[in-house]
Amino acid sequence: MAPKSNVIPLDLGIQKRELIQTPEAITRRKWAAKNRDKLRVYEKSRKAQAIIDTKQWVDDNPEKYTAYQKTYNERRYTNRFYWARYKIYHIRRSAKYYALDFNLTAEYLLSIFPEDGICPVLGIPFYFGKGKVQPNTPSIDRIIPKKGYVIGNVNIISCKANVIKQNSIDPNEFRSVADYLERCLVSIAKDSQDG
Repeated sequence: MAPKSNVIPLDLGIQKRELIQTPEAITRRKWAAKNRDKLRVYEKSRKAQAIIDTKQWVDDNPEKYTAYQKTYNERRYTNRFYWARYKIYHIRRSAKYYALDFNLTAEYLLSIFPEDGICPVLGIPFYFGKGKVQPNTPSIDRIIPKKGYVIGNVNIISCKANVIKQNSIDPNEFRSVADYLERCLVSIAKDSQDG
């Protein structure tokens, strides 16, 4: 005969999760259910204290903090891999907010990133800068916006080119974007006929 388990599986709809049914755990959950307001106040004060502690550490260790920020910014802003991971995180949130389809991966973004590091629309080199988004910062373009962020419907172009698609004042730049869109639509039509 198998020994009894102290674990009861719960179906949360998304994933299976198990709760430990020790007397201490049961007591903690009962107390938390009765004292939700106290827990909220405690969590807020704990987060506030963590912010204060972090600021204090930064003030006490300016050299370490500067070194950390420098390495963080170098990784984030000069490396295509970190850029792709960062973009995937934000695109997924945007797609969820606007109820768009999403199935991109960081590996896919890296595979479609232009080898020469130049925007395919305007011909300007990409810049992985820190701070505000620059006109030549790489951005994700949905070729057909209603399709969402799905494989085959996105390209990496400069922020300037992506903004021009929305509102342009220089006709030459808009012609470049129009030529780009025409090439993309012809490519999609050709792929759909082949497939």
